[in-house]
Amino acid sequence: MTETRIERFDHATIAVRELDAAVAAYRTLLGAEPTFVGADPELGVQSAVFGLGNALVELVAPEPSAPEAEGLRALLAASGEDEGIFLLSPDSGAKPGMKVS
Repeated sequence: MTETRIERFDHATIAVRELDAAVAAYRTLLGAEPTFVGADPELGVQSAVFGLGNALVELVAPEPSAPEAEGLRALLAASGEDEGIFLLSPDSGAKPGMKVS
């Protein structure tokens, strides 16, 4: 079996239920302030981004009344808080559909 190693990734998006509480927790965990906090009305989400050298951690929470965020609310209901979705840089060595463990 060929071993695959990811050399870097662009950012990790982490779905959370409540953005303010998550920002406070990740501020402590990462020892950093978010570089961006805002909303995306088209997607019905609030987000915060932490810059960590050559990668980003993005927290995304559904707006409570936004119908556009129904998919994110369903993901959180099914999987729970801190459900991570990793987005790799194009030159990371990963291939589409590749399982990373």
